Amino acid sequence: MGNGRMKVAVWGVGMTGSAVVQLIARNPDLELVSGLGYNPANEGRDVGEIAGAGTLGVPLTLEPQEVIDSHPDAVIYLARDLGDFAADEDLVRLLESGVNTITPLPYANLPFRGQEVQDRKSTRLNSSHITIS
Repeated sequence: MGNGRMKVAVWGVGMTGSAVVQLIARNPDLELVSGLGYNPANEGRDVGEIAGAGTLGVPLTLEPQEVIDSHPDAVIYLARDLGDFAADEDLVRLLESGVNTITPLPYANLPFRGQEVQDRKSTRLNSSHITIS
């Protein structure tokens, strides 16, 4: 937050992610630094244009590491969950990279996960000031 604005990335620029991008674009305290999508046809397109927020100068990526490399203060994690907790690896990766993560999905509820994922998340959360909510 060197310029006083919180740097935010949106992981999953679909229907809900587009609404979040629009809100970020209207908030002078937030700066969109990355957007991740899953449609190869949108790779490199401006995230704001995809989301209906106008040109923001942030190209959509398909690569998770590019989100992390954008050094966000927080990631809004909106990947689709079909009840199989496939996003656990993504979330652990974000936490291990030191990125605060916000998601409306039930990924913060560790008792529903396998022991390895519980241990990896708990270790990272307990050894830093990183949060998942």
